[in-house]
Amino acid sequence: MPNKAHKTIYKYKVSVLSPIHIGSGNSFELNYNMFYKNNSLYLCDEFKLMDYFLTKNPKLEYFEKEKMLLKFTEFIKNSKEIPFIRKIENNFILRNKPLLEHISSQVIKDNQILSLPYIPGSSIKGGLRTAILNGIVPGKENNKIIFNQTRNSDCQKIFNALDNKKFFKNNSLNKDRFKPNDEDFINVFKDLYISDSQSLKTKVYQSINMKKLKDHQDKRKNGNIERCKNFLECIIPEQTFEITITDKNSNKIFENLDNICTDFYKKWFEEEDYYFLDKDNKKEKDSKEEKDENKKNEYYNFLNKEQWSIIKEKVEKTKNGFLLNVGRFSGAERKTLNDYRRIQNSKAFNKDNKKDTSTTSARTYVLSSPKEVTNEKFYTNKLLPFGWLLFEKIN
Repeated sequence: MPNKAHKTIYKYKVSVLSPIHIGSGNSFELNYNMFYKNNSLYLCDEFKLMDYFLTKNPKLEYFEKEKMLLKFTEFIKNSKEIPFIRKIENNFILRNKPLLEHISSQVIKDNQILSLPYIPGSSIKGGLRTAILNGIVPGKENNKIIFNQTRNSDCQKIFNALDNKKFFKNNSLNKDRFKPNDEDFINVFKDLYISDSQSLKTKVYQSINMKKLKDHQDKRKNGNIERCKNFLECIIPEQTFEITITDKNSNKIFENLDNICTDFYKKWFEEEDYYFLDKDNKKEKDSKEEKDENKKNEYYNFLNKEQWSIIKEKVEKTKNGFLLNVGRFSGAERKTLNDYRRIQNSKAFNKDNKKDTSTTSARTYVLSSPKEVTNEKFYTNKLLPFGWLLFEKIN
């Protein structure tokens, strides 16, 4: 058991299993601060670009209204001195659509700010916090072991709050009453320091928001696909890096990270099969009504089976490890505490005031194909989920 008087350091090898998108909030427009050349996108700082032009004293013809864009673009593509932020592998024709958000960091090295794609330690910390907070909520059979293991830790206020029935209303946690008791939990997490990854390779992927139910997809027209596609810079799978997780006060609650994260994230990982693979729920003895209902609940075979089987095999062979999901587009239910931070959705109820399951079954997926897919209604055998990481403890 770690000594409370000393900090505890955990080292992990981390493998990127599926594309990860961690947005910076910045957008890049073609022929403005993003330029395409030789299957690569070049990102640049538009302010530094203007400074470059001013120092080079460009001819006025570059600023003539009718010819400016063409000449400006040609000049950029042919120049070897433009201060690009970085280049990104890209196999798509973006048709003047913005790159939704690029993954970037502002790393200071030798007093210079570098824009390098990476996975921040804060994103990993958020994933751990979600798993732990969900893990210590009592009342669920699979949480009892974790709840008892961490019960005598430094988060006594939050345990007392969870035990007290006044914090629950209709079996759901009352956010307003519970929030003040979350302070202890927040303070304990201030003791946890997680290192960033090193710079990671990225490329541009297509993404698509899909309703999983087959009944919904049958109603979709091909034209809708073109309107709801996006282009994202994502961290490429099959990369590895090492991180350290430092607990400066050796809190007991962090001793069981492997079990806690496995308990929370494994079920979501296994659920990818449920939504990706076509489920045949029909039985010979089912009535016609039951068969019709089951048919509505079928799912299209979205999954890229070849790539997903490799990912699953790697996870199954890892004995001393756990899964974590980070970044955007992986489902809000994996980023929140069940019954505490409820997912707010204005379309959560239909006109009959009944819960509309189609809104909660929507997910954004990434197209695994490196080439553009067009005129596809269902994207059969082409999709992967966002955000999966595999952690292996280093002794």
